[in-house]
Amino acid sequence: MQFMESPAGLAFLHRQIGALHFVFGHQGLCGVDLICLWLEVTRVDVFVGASYGVQRTAAADVTNGIVAFGTEQRPRLAAQMPPRTIALAEDETFPEGVWLVAMDPVTGFIVLEQAADNHEAATWTAAVTEATGDLKVTIAVSAADEAPGLASHAAAIGAHHAPDLFHVQRPLWQAMGRALARSLEAPAAALEKATAVRVSWRERWDRHLAGPRPVGRPLDFKRYLAGAQVVEDQARQANEDAIALKDNAYAAIRRLSSAYHPIDPNSGALRDAACVQADLDGALAIINVAAKAIRLPFAGRKLIAKAGRVLPKMVATIAFFFAEFDRQLDPLQLPPAVHDHARRVMLPVAYLARLAQRAATVADRQTLLAVRQDLILRADVACLATLLPEQRRQLDAVVLTCIDLFARSTSCVEGRNGRLALWHHHLHRLSSQRLASLTIIHNYWLRRSDGSTAAERFFGHPPDDLFDWILGRLDMPARPTVAPARLAAS
Repeated sequence: MQFMESPAGLAFLHRQIGALHFVFGHQGLCGVDLICLWLEVTRVDVFVGASYGVQRTAAADVTNGIVAFGTEQRPRLAAQMPPRTIALAEDETFPEGVWLVAMDPVTGFIVLEQAADNHEAATWTAAVTEATGDLKVTIAVSAADEAPGLASHAAAIGAHHAPDLFHVQRPLWQAMGRALARSLEAPAAALEKATAVRVSWRERWDRHLAGPRPVGRPLDFKRYLAGAQVVEDQARQANEDAIALKDNAYAAIRRLSSAYHPIDPNSGALRDAACVQADLDGALAIINVAAKAIRLPFAGRKLIAKAGRVLPKMVATIAFFFAEFDRQLDPLQLPPAVHDHARRVMLPVAYLARLAQRAATVADRQTLLAVRQDLILRADVACLATLLPEQRRQLDAVVLTCIDLFARSTSCVEGRNGRLALWHHHLHRLSSQRLASLTIIHNYWLRRSDGSTAAERFFGHPPDDLFDWILGRLDMPARPTVAPARLAAS
């Protein structure tokens, strides 16, 4: 009791209340009423007002503090950031009206997250222009789905529209997944029936041989059994063909992902637009053959056609990747040998390192790093000795920038939209102030395994500590005006 009344105890209560609202109220899905209950259960309500009104005021103060932090930090960090050429992953979500969300997929920094009247191209362009007005960034790529507004918006800001691989594979799985699974049912049933017939004839023949034999000419068991065996073999082959058809179609859908790389992950070799197009077209041809074989309904064939219309845009993105790399190298005026080395060695090495960071399993990561290490060991780096230190720094920067511009997925934004949907489901509505606070927490507080925040990765400089900044401006917790009922009763 005496400790809580001391300066150290008051400082503890101050941090405790601030942390409750910051962690549970703004990062977890915990309402003010549960925070009041926590204060009561832990008996902290003896020292701090635990009524809903008091804690609702504290929650609002924390929200306002978070927004004020972002308002203060962003200009300082934006002024210090080096110029960057970036890709933006963009998408809209509809929890209540229209929300526009745009994120840098490399750093995870949310550039734009706000409500809008609509999701037309002009609205997108105005929102992105305003959101990046104070940033030293050039948007070279807009990664998004095939919504007409987003495609037109990319053209309006002079960015390349990169398709989202998910929106190519998803309609194919919708069209083919269940249909191919159902196509196995009839061949499997036919094989089971044929096997039962063959076993039946074998058993009848065995019973005939074991005796006693009935009067009259016996059946030609050998002929009937041979015929049943032929039917079973045919049914087995038909079942195996159906399984192979399904497996090949599934593999072709997955192949769209493995083919959509400017660098071969298995060898580190360059994959130009023609190479990628051949692989994508080959995969789509297998899918179409399977669709025809199982007599896919018209709705499914429409989904396949929808995915097929995106493939040329994927090929165009590969062509853009290499063209942009050459465009950014041209001002450096590198010797031909260095240019070739940068394209065939430095670019694959950097790309494989980026893939390894995102690998799903340890085995995949080790395989990619092994291919990368092999490229490094086999490379002739003598040509780089002719470069000045500043030229080498610029060359390294161009390689990393171009790697970051190849955005084949908007999963970062899709995940963010899912998170916002959870918040909306919990609170039923998100005010602009609360949405802004969630954006700032994501950008300036949440950390990756290396300890960096999205703002630090995006701006190149670390922000101040968000919680300590808020705590320094948060009022001391209000004292209870009336003693808790349990103390009054005692």
